[in-house]
Amino acid sequence: KMMIAWRQFNSINSDFRQAGWGYTSDGGVHWTFPGVLQNGIFRSDPVTKSDEVGNFFYLSLQSTQAQSFFCDDVWRSTNGGQTFTEQSPDEAGHGGDKEWFTIDTTGGTGHGFLYQFWTGFFACDFGEFNRSIDSGMTWQTPINIPNSPDTGALDVDTNGNLFLAGG
Repeated sequence: KMMIAWRQFNSINSDFRQAGWGYTSDGGVHWTFPGVLQNGIFRSDPVTKSDEVGNFFYLSLQSTQAQSFFCDDVWRSTNGGQTFTEQSPDEAGHGGDKEWFTIDTTGGTGHGFLYQFWTGFFACDFGEFNRSIDSGMTWQTPINIPNSPDTGALDVDTNGNLFLAGG
């Protein structure tokens, strides 16, 4: 089972994008495109991960025309990417532009934690980092990262140590 995510443009004449995705249950021979996560909602910068039991996670930023900033939301699929459920209310993930996330699958103290990092510019909240200890249902208050890095990435090593790198 695999899933992919993309910025869904319904026309080459429009820069309005939504959260598109597709899934396969036969190793990529056939793919299904079920639609978008939320019709008519601007979403971009999709990031996907899976946990060790096969749940797929889809992190997406969201913005409205009235906003000049971006907030993040996490969606989860427990059926191989066929459907996704938003884990918390819209924009509850805090976050911002150029978001990335990882999942701790080590079996240690932080097992199952979702860690998120974003560029502080155009963020919906202060800071550049937060985590969820309940699969994205709730998110801790963001914190600032020294020197305000941007466009970074995260990973958790086999000992459960979180690494964050950014420009």
